Amino acid sequence: MKTLRKTLSLVLAVVMVMSLVVFASAEETGVDNLADYKDKDAAKASEYAEAIDLNIGLGIIKGMSATEIGINGNLTRAQAAKITAYVSLGENVAEALAASETEFSDVPASQWASKYIAYCVSQGWIAGYGDGKYGPDDQLTGYQFAKTLLNALGYGFINYVDPQTGLPKTANRYVGTYWATEVSKDANLIGLFDGLTLSKMNGAITLAEAMQMVFNALQAGPLPGIALGYAPTQTTTTGTDAYGRAAYVWTEGGE
Repeated sequence: MKTLRKTLSLVLAVVMVMSLVVFASAEETGVDNLADYKDKDAAKASEYAEAIDLNIGLGIIKGMSATEIGINGNLTRAQAAKITAYVSLGENVAEALAASETEFSDVPASQWASKYIAYCVSQGWIAGYGDGKYGPDDQLTGYQFAKTLLNALGYGFINYVDPQTGLPKTANRYVGTYWATEVSKDANLIGLFDGLTLSKMNGAITLAEAMQMVFNALQAGPLPGIALGYAPTQTTTTGTDAYGRAAYVWTEGGE
């Protein structure tokens, strides 16, 4: 179990900015807090400083190397899959996923994110390009990442009864010509874009912006019946943290 005293708006998630190398782990780097990074001053000065600080405090972000976070690097499709797996399962369960073959020719089992991509595809949260490729190193727009997170939170799906078979089925709402419009509606409804520049969501987003989005996602929480990898428990109504809010403990997997 990983328990850290944080705040109501604490988030887990997000990983580092590397495209062709396996992400380093906290155990490998020895890095487990913001002060250990060379670019800590840039992180502290960022408008997303709170989300960066708290995510690193949870030990989810390991950085692009043993000494750098790389908050200004653009998020990739592989990184987005890992983030989403962490949000859904928690660090321990997500890391325990086995390296897996995928349906994509550019994501062999040896690819560092293959297990996260395979898991998210199996849940219907992400998909490839339709030509047999996934594009793990391609950049992700804000709307595309929002779509992935909303799917993991349960907002992207509708349940219905097949009129021909009478059997229950599930369909994704974020498909077709107007998928981004539907994503935008739901994202704004739950505050997924809070603190972000909306006009930038059509373009590639940075690691820091992705961290803020995950921060917002965990504040909003999933639809009823869907469990996430981390859960908050209020431990005091009088003590406050550095941001003036009631102190909370976040536990992985609800332990």
